[in-house]
Amino acid sequence: MTPFPTLTSLAAFIGIALARLGGPGWERADAIAALCSCAVIVANGFGMLRNAFGEVMDERVSIELLRALEDRTRSVPGVRSCEKCRIRKSGMDFIADLHVRVDGSSTVQAGHEISHAVKRALLDSTPGLTDVTIHIEPEAPATRDGGLTGR
Repeated sequence: MTPFPTLTSLAAFIGIALARLGGPGWERADAIAALCSCAVIVANGFGMLRNAFGEVMDERVSIELLRALEDRTRSVPGVRSCEKCRIRKSGMDFIADLHVRVDGSSTVQAGHEISHAVKRALLDSTPGLTDVTIHIEPEAPATRDGGLTGR
């Protein structure tokens, strides 16, 4: 318990004190203080409702977390790029889904090993992240003029 009274308790105390000690004309102070307390309670209720709706409606996570995951993914050897990174909340934890581009001429085994390396790197470096689903995409080899083929 904190040593400071809550705002609503303080309003009730002031309202009752003014009503009792203020004499004639101050009888309504208690009712006004109660209305102020109600306003605080309603505002807090709307704040909690907004947070709950955000959870239920899969509110977007912070852009900083998204960028951190993408940067960490790109730092894993064998990863050419990262795209379609999605992070959602699951209770108090996070779950990520992302597409990782690797060399298109690499083997399935190499792509599989890269996906495990990415998953380990993300789970080890991101507090609250409990699962990662990775989809490996082949990156087409570059043509002589630097453009991509096959698209």
